[in-house]
Amino acid sequence: MRKKRQDFHFTGENNMIRRLVATLREYIPSNRGYPLSVDDGFDETALCARLEERARKGEEASRMVRLREEKRLGELFEPESIVKHNLLKMVCIDEGCMPPYIVQSESMGGNAGTWGSFPCVGANFIYDRMGGKIEHFGNIQYAPRHLINGKFAEGTFKLACKIDFHSIPPSTQYRVVKTPSFTPATDIARQALEETVEQYNKIYGINLLR
Repeated sequence: MRKKRQDFHFTGENNMIRRLVATLREYIPSNRGYPLSVDDGFDETALCARLEERARKGEEASRMVRLREEKRLGELFEPESIVKHNLLKMVCIDEGCMPPYIVQSESMGGNAGTWGSFPCVGANFIYDRMGGKIEHFGNIQYAPRHLINGKFAEGTFKLACKIDFHSIPPSTQYRVVKTPSFTPATDIARQALEETVEQYNKIYGINLLR
């Protein structure tokens, strides 16, 4: 007797999980030549549970990283500091921040080339050209709509990378080695962005002489 398809439920509105399960069901063939079903041992409920658990762990990791860095930077900068805001964008792992964008979009040593013996990546970002506040890391075509207007400009940081293969999982550290000219920006914005790079390299940047 054919088993009845199992029902499963999503907590919240996690469309990514829903799309992934639908894709798996539709495009991965079973050994009988049609999409996977419960008969093939494709347990949708278990898969969704694992994906939701991973999403929860990711959200918790993002929260912990942000709390840690807010505490660290809070001792160095005023609460409303644009430089502090920019640094958080460069080290936190929330959506729109630099680390997840690099992991998802960039390949080391590609178009960004190298810096000495270090492979490089390019980190594209969108910033307020009046004040220098970084609003989003990512390519302009995928940016939130409200950021695509004359108030904002695009920039790219070239970062040298150092991978620690001894850590589990391997970790990557960076140093900004080249910045755009920030020509569309005001002097205030340019100063904020230049100070952001200086402070990032001072606090987080790798030593390129080692």
